[in-house]
Amino acid sequence: MSHILFTFDATKKRITMGKEEFLTIAESYYEEFNSLPEASNFYDYEKSFVAMMQKVGKEYMEKQLNGSSVTQDRRKKT
Repeated sequence: MSHILFTFDATKKRITMGKEEFLTIAESYYEEFNSLPEASNFYDYEKSFVAMMQKVGKEYMEKQLNGSSVTQDRRKKT
């Protein structure tokens, strides 16, 4: 059974991703999360963790949009 984690309906086009696809993305970053550097304080660990989550989020959004809206200009939202 596939669960819908995300739905976007601004233009009556539905963008969805099932649980399996989401877990595939998460699994591809599992080893990187486990190898986050041992930080001497929470701030350094948090900084590394946030950077990793941004990479995961970027990949998730790009797959959601099927690459159709990904532009070379990072400032442009389409």
